[in-house]
Amino acid sequence: MKTQRMRQPCLKPCLFLVLALLTCRLALPGSVMAVEIDGGVYDATDYHAPKHIVSRDIESFSLRFAWHGEEGQPYPHGVWSFSLKKTGRTAEMAMHCDTAGVHVHAQVDASALLRLQELIEARDIVKLNGHARSNTALGELVDLNVTYASGESINVYAEGGCATLPDQDWSPLCFLEFFHHLKDEALSKGTLIGKNVKS
Repeated sequence: MKTQRMRQPCLKPCLFLVLALLTCRLALPGSVMAVEIDGGVYDATDYHAPKHIVSRDIESFSLRFAWHGEEGQPYPHGVWSFSLKKTGRTAEMAMHCDTAGVHVHAQVDASALLRLQELIEARDIVKLNGHARSNTALGELVDLNVTYASGESINVYAEGGCATLPDQDWSPLCFLEFFHHLKDEALSKGTLIGKNVKS
């Protein structure tokens, strides 16, 4: 008597589907998985991120971006990073740019956080909240994170050609000016530590 061999389920379609999903998804900062939407552009935007922040009490601010310079501006080209974090009645500021040789940090008055919030409001940065896109183009970067005492936050990420955000919504120049002013204040008070502090 012949034993009938049970047919094995075909796994090829399943494997193809898994591979297809893996090749079109990429993890970007945040909890949303990035999906390839067009020509190598990956989108992990949180379309439900709030476009209004109630709190004005910043706990921490960090920004990293590629700066290519503007005519008449003194700031060297390169990837700049700024941070400002509340520490009781004061705040800790840091500023770095490898290509410019700038690596400084300082203790500043906590009122700097409110001034920074006023800048964020003036530039309406919250409208970019949740934006997260990336592609393989080199030399472009925006990575912004702001957390508030209320638990609210602003998160913006863009890398590659996708980092070319509309000028009316994003310009790092205002943050370059703000943090260089903070650095100069700290330098005058003798609270600045680092090298190339005159940049």
